Amino acid sequence: MEEMELHHIVLFKFTNEAPTETIRAGAKKLESIPGVKRVEFGHNTKSFYDEYPDRSQGFTHMLVSVMESTEALREYGPHPLHQEFKQLILPYKKDILAMDFTAPVPASL
Repeated sequence: MEEMELHHIVLFKFTNEAPTETIRAGAKKLESIPGVKRVEFGHNTKSFYDEYPDRSQGFTHMLVSVMESTEALREYGPHPLHQEFKQLILPYKKDILAMDFTAPVPASL
């Protein structure tokens, strides 16, 4: 059977005052949660080329977490570091959208 991992994708609409680097540092702390393989956080890059359409619907930032399993996601939500991150972003959060999917673990090179 193929080994799977879970991808937890969160889109944020932040106020202009959101301290992106502070939030990025807080997001990196999430990698310390058991079962979390890696976390990436960044702002929407709108201008890949001149005619590139902005399809962000106002979402300004994204967090991508890759986890070992669906069980890891269940433990991630209530974990103190995740709760701390939620408190960090709360004053700047205008909206949020989260989705999860499983995918095969990439083969090692």
